[in-house]
Amino acid sequence: MLSRTSPGRGGWLCCSQHCAEVAAKRGSFAKALKQSVGEDSITRLMNEVAQLEQRKAAKLGGETFPV
Repeated sequence: MLSRTSPGRGGWLCCSQHCAEVAAKRGSFAKALKQSVGEDSITRLMNEVAQLEQRKAAKLGGETFPV
């Protein structure tokens, strides 16, 4: 049975800016991926998450829901 804590599964992140910000502050990306993660990579990821959230909000008619 696979779970989010199984070895070799990579990093898991819900698609919200809040989750990405918390993960970045905690250093969770480097821990989950077992290697250092540069600030430029984290910045690109944060931008992607923001864009996905905007698309999701547009599909829902502009409504946003708390996480």
